[in-house]
Amino acid sequence: MTPRSLAALCVPVMSAGLALSGCAGTTTPSPAAPAPTPTWTAGPTNADQVHRLVVQATGCWSGGVWSDALSESGGPDVDRCARVLLEAYGSVDRVRLERLRAVEAVEVHELAERLQQPAAADPAARARVEGLVSLLYAVSDAERETMAARRAADRIKKDIAGEREPGKRPADEREAVAPLGSTAGLQRLLDLDAGALRAEARGIALMCAMDRMQSARGLPKHLKVYAVEGPYRMLFGVAPPAVPDDATESLKGGVWLGYLSEVAHAAGHPVPSKAATVDDKELLAWGGVLAGFSDRLREAMSGISDATELRRVVDGMVRRLDTEYRASEASLVLR
Repeated sequence: MTPRSLAALCVPVMSAGLALSGCAGTTTPSPAAPAPTPTWTAGPTNADQVHRLVVQATGCWSGGVWSDALSESGGPDVDRCARVLLEAYGSVDRVRLERLRAVEAVEVHELAERLQQPAAADPAARARVEGLVSLLYAVSDAERETMAARRAADRIKKDIAGEREPGKRPADEREAVAPLGSTAGLQRLLDLDAGALRAEARGIALMCAMDRMQSARGLPKHLKVYAVEGPYRMLFGVAPPAVPDDATESLKGGVWLGYLSEVAHAAGHPVPSKAATVDDKELLAWGGVLAGFSDRLREAMSGISDATELRRVVDGMVRRLDTEYRASEASLVLR
């Protein structure tokens, strides 16, 4: 029995976004019609399965970025977090599921230990499995940073929308500086010496960086700088502008646009000279940076194995970025 068929048999859906229960709550079959004994054993048995589970875990942590790239609508059938646990352990424990979704270090370590089973059973697979486990740890560090930045940005957006207690915004903005600007894990993933997995590590790092850009949308301009300065420096070699010491103070007029335009130029897609208004220039600069990400993702994709869904995800992301860039150009033509 395959993991998917076992999930369909034994894992009823509780509700969207909630954990999936194991078989303990299913109805016991009558003696006259005993249930067949599953032949599937939980846990990876070869390096190919480990590879697929590492990518599934990455999809679990990437959430909307991953689903958007595959044009998925969501729902339990694409709950990669539950899939990882089901295939690795044979059941989906609610506590373990929530810890995995939160990228808790202890859960990542336990999963890594589980994924090393094939290396113990097959010495020939040891080097490959060890490389995959190293990738898992590097991805988890980068995704944990990305999640913290996303949550910090979301709090401020809720402040702006009036969805949080009045008066919390100044404190939220000051507290957001550290998570928005933390990119050590992203840098390690981008630089990971992963051998045959080098392109996969870079592709995932680029998607984490794209998540930072998504988090920057809707933030005040001085906080946008904190959100994107790490990725922009790593990928395009552009240093950020000076920002006020107090994170609640606004940038001087034109600083954000000048910074974004410089990054777009470094990315190979400068703002067209025919863009006259500030809004047009910012739209085209943003689109130019997205096109720069698309170029780098396309380069990484050429070295990514098609044995997992990662290559399809990167391809989907490239298509979405290209579409958004073309839309920004078209909006200028139509004005």
